Amino acid sequence: MIRALLFVGPPGSGKGTQAKKLAFLADQYHLSSGDIFRAIPKDSPEGKLQSEYLSKGLLVPDEVTLQICLTYIDGLEKTFKFDRNKQLLLLDGFPRTKNQAELLKGKLDIQKVILLDVPQDEVLITRLEKRALIEGRADDAKRELLQKRFDVYKKQTAEVLSSYPKEKILPIHGDQTPLKVFHDILTGLLPLLG
Repeated sequence: MIRALLFVGPPGSGKGTQAKKLAFLADQYHLSSGDIFRAIPKDSPEGKLQSEYLSKGLLVPDEVTLQICLTYIDGLEKTFKFDRNKQLLLLDGFPRTKNQAELLKGKLDIQKVILLDVPQDEVLITRLEKRALIEGRADDAKRELLQKRFDVYKKQTAEVLSSYPKEKILPIHGDQTPLKVFHDILTGLLPLLG
């Protein structure tokens, strides 16, 4: 099985930022489901299906998400970009539902779940609107879609936590400075990475 860390938190909580830092500094592999899905050609069958769901602020169905992400991970290993014997897979945005988490048991060994908690939606909306301007991400530009994404997170993604024992969950206050958040993550992961 592939050993992995799971980054969980609402949109804009800093999952990608923190996972990228950890991957770079600790020589692990960052895997963002968002990056995978954004790279899918829009005119492909998967791209059209994804666009249909995302335009409504909904998640892509679990079976499609699993197939795409697991195929991608397999490709990383076959092209020697990821070595399961030496590296942890840092999962950013995947698994996103309880069903996905349950379906992945036996394929991924989740060592820790880093829970980035930012209790105020308004803080997250401000972060996402800035990201939309800087990175040109249309999915972050519309307030009504953002609110729908928060609602989906609260209903579905937060349930992912119930798939893992409490001792594997590392809660982090995500409304601190990025450096302080990273410090807290490293402190919590030291027994695993050290």
